[in-house]
Amino acid sequence: MIAKIEKIAENLKLESQRIRHDAVARVRAFVLDTAGAISRAKNPVRQIGSTGLKLNAISHKSLEKLLKVQLTGLEELVDGGAHRLEMAANANSFEALVKSQIDAMPTTRDRAIAHARRTLEVVRDTGDELSGVVKQSIAGAPKTASKAKAKARTAARKPATRKKPVARKATAKKAPVRKATAKKAPASRKKVASRKKAA
Repeated sequence: MIAKIEKIAENLKLESQRIRHDAVARVRAFVLDTAGAISRAKNPVRQIGSTGLKLNAISHKSLEKLLKVQLTGLEELVDGGAHRLEMAANANSFEALVKSQIDAMPTTRDRAIAHARRTLEVVRDTGDELSGVVKQSIAGAPKTASKAKAKARTAARKPATRKKPVARKATAKKAPVRKATAKKAPASRKKVASRKKAA
């Protein structure tokens, strides 16, 4: 009897040690997997941060260029206005005033076109730089997304198991219900009733 109890106690002890070792091994594997996932996430985070810094630098530089172009255009506009006012003040007659203003129009138009070109160049250059940074960051992105897409494609290609159609019970169609119509009393009854009233 004591030998059986000792054997049961020994088995329980061995079983508890096995369960404890299995639990510790599972926890250790989970912690190692989590640590690996965290270390793998470091590169994408670093890449996103680097891309954000590059985009920020490009936007600041482009804004500075755009402000310089706008200030230059504004200065040219002020200079052109002052020149027109000087011509108006120095005109001897109304005809000379109109002629000088008309003569100044091509110069004003050329300045406006040059200003618009400079602005568009800044915008185009900024777009090119931004698209280059974005393309570079996409090219350096980790390939985990493409692996997940490939797995999804292979899963979609697997033939789907078809379910057997469920047999429906045949239901008997009910005959349409006809409404009961009030029948007319025969003419002989009407005559008898009218005679009684007359009497």
